Amino acid sequence: IEFIKEKESQIGAKIGWRTFSTWFGSNKGILREYGVFLCAFDDSLYFEDFERLPTFLGYPIQRKKKVEYVRYDRTIKASDIKAITLVRKRDAEKAIREKALNPLPKANKLISLFAKTVTQVELTSGELLYFELISIKEFEKIVKELKNGSI
Repeated sequence: IEFIKEKESQIGAKIGWRTFSTWFGSNKGILREYGVFLCAFDDSLYFEDFERLPTFLGYPIQRKKKVEYVRYDRTIKASDIKAITLVRKRDAEKAIREKALNPLPKANKLISLFAKTVTQVELTSGELLYFELISIKEFEKIVKELKNGSI
């Protein structure tokens, strides 16, 4: 509850919806393989990643070369979202590494059943964001509500 209150104070608005993405990437070369807090307020989405220390069976693992964690957070206007599509995670990882400019094709039902999928968010700027969300349907509904001003 304190975290939510702190975020509301930081963004200057009441958070109307929130969820957690277990993985995040952008075709700008950003890849976060740890938790991303995602929320909606007014007419925008806000997300922020978290540092996750490596563990094995719940015990911390010491790495020889520890990469310094740099927090990534961002606010996106719902009106800047051009399309939302479910895509294969392996393809998204490749698009992130290669900084691909074109959106990935929609994962068909067979791929959705047998492969890991992520939600691709295409922005009007051409940037592609990838979230591993529990429910793409809920996310699509929230974005639609943000665009209509009903959240």
